[in-house]
Amino acid sequence: MKKLPALLALLQLVWFVPIAQAAITVTNGPTTMVNTPITAPASSAPIPLFKFSLNQDAGETLSGVTVIINKNGTNNLISSDLASLAVYKDNGDAVFNTASDLLAGSQTTVNVDSPTTINTSANNTLTGGATFFVTINTDATWNDTAPVDSFTATLGANGIITSSNSPTVTVVTTGAITADTTGPVLTNVVAKNTGGTSAKEAGDSVQFTFNEVTTKPFITVSTLPTTFVLSNGHSFLDGLGVIMSSSWNTSGTVYTITLSSNNSLPTVEPGDNVTMGGNLIKDSTGNVATGNQIISGSFITNIADTTGPIITSAVAQNTGGTSAKEAGDSVRFTFGEATNKPNITDSNINSILTLNNSHSWLDGTGHIGSATWNTSGTVLTLSLSAGTLVPTVSIGDTVTMSGSVIQDVLGNNATGSQTITGSFGATSTPSGDEEHDNKICTNSLINGRLYKVTGNDTIYLAASCRLKIFKGKSWGHAKGKKFRNVITLSSLDGITVQQPKPAKTEKHDKVKESDDNERGQSGNLGVNSNEHGNSKAKGRGRD
Repeated sequence: MKKLPALLALLQLVWFVPIAQAAITVTNGPTTMVNTPITAPASSAPIPLFKFSLNQDAGETLSGVTVIINKNGTNNLISSDLASLAVYKDNGDAVFNTASDLLAGSQTTVNVDSPTTINTSANNTLTGGATFFVTINTDATWNDTAPVDSFTATLGANGIITSSNSPTVTVVTTGAITADTTGPVLTNVVAKNTGGTSAKEAGDSVQFTFNEVTTKPFITVSTLPTTFVLSNGHSFLDGLGVIMSSSWNTSGTVYTITLSSNNSLPTVEPGDNVTMGGNLIKDSTGNVATGNQIISGSFITNIADTTGPIITSAVAQNTGGTSAKEAGDSVRFTFGEATNKPNITDSNINSILTLNNSHSWLDGTGHIGSATWNTSGTVLTLSLSAGTLVPTVSIGDTVTMSGSVIQDVLGNNATGSQTITGSFGATSTPSGDEEHDNKICTNSLINGRLYKVTGNDTIYLAASCRLKIFKGKSWGHAKGKKFRNVITLSSLDGITVQQPKPAKTEKHDKVKESDDNERGQSGNLGVNSNEHGNSKAKGRGRD
């Protein structure tokens, strides 16, 4: 009978012993593996997004991971542009490697702006601790055609799912991943008389220029002919099949070969066409260089022109539509001679058109709107974008030409500095006419501004949102005197002038044919003085 109280006491003791609860321990992360913005090619290899480590105490396993692919800014990214999401179990070295890490699960339908769950049914044990990577692959349709495909990825608080006791983790989001599907483009090939005499000889050189940074591959005499393919059966190699030397500039945008003359000179000549071949020359994303160019310059003439294009103006233009700096506003750069019209991109603009004040041409997501050249290559128009934030570039900033991307046809680098003038907002002085003040006309001219065009004759074009014929001899008396904000243009590039409808005239305003002949083209251009008040001086229309 004495045993019964002891047994009851033991049972009471056991009753109060707490039962251990099974738990998942997050030993590391989750952390992003894309800390700064990166670019990705089409049909990419797996791109690591997140990394985390787990442990367990009751045999739990990893059941899945949920992530959200967030469209970055305004672009055309859709689900089919992304090939798959996947989870890999690390092999123990904590470094992502598809050759050695083990696939735990994948999902080929990738949602955009809504959750996607990757179920993990293999290689998902947590015994002894395990590290996992979450990756993404782009598809063949992923592209950098504006608006460029771009996204960020988020792993939420409940993004890690285990067989039981799923943990709650800190939300983590990657940096932007943006499409770069266009390789470096060959923009210029120039023969140079660097040998010292007026004959083609050893020491002369050929310079190849690309529109973006390359990986600067080592090119041998065996790969040179298949990388830079010459027309006419010509060759860069001498009679022994060699060249004297070759080198890249620091940024990897310019490659120069120096000719040798063992047994015989190379057969390459100015006028030959060079076409990019093979896959040696790439950008940092892995896109292969393309393009073809006719060799300019000369091996036999000492070219006197050693000065590159000089930037002569940088004018801000309110092409966005409102009085604030915004997407659609632009800056027009003019050069003193024709350029090679290189491709200006998000990745190279700040290093080519360098701004002071630590300002930038890029918006909050690291992009520009567009950059286009006129036909002759003398005018570059940069359109701003405004993803999350407008660019910090401002009126009064100094633009300095840098690097060797913008050149003339002889390979001379562009130089010079200019202060940005103009305005991203309306600048005309109010005329008192609220209907027309501070408007951008449908022909892109600015209401209340006078444009002066210099050619064989001097023509003044006054912008008004409703152009009228400037009638009578008063044209000759008014030019340059009654208008504000006079701008001198070297050409009409980028300005579209709509022909106005003939103005209605009253008897006292009729103009003789001889008067029309006297003023020439001015009436056809629709010139109008934009005066204050309601005065209606003879021969001067007001809008």
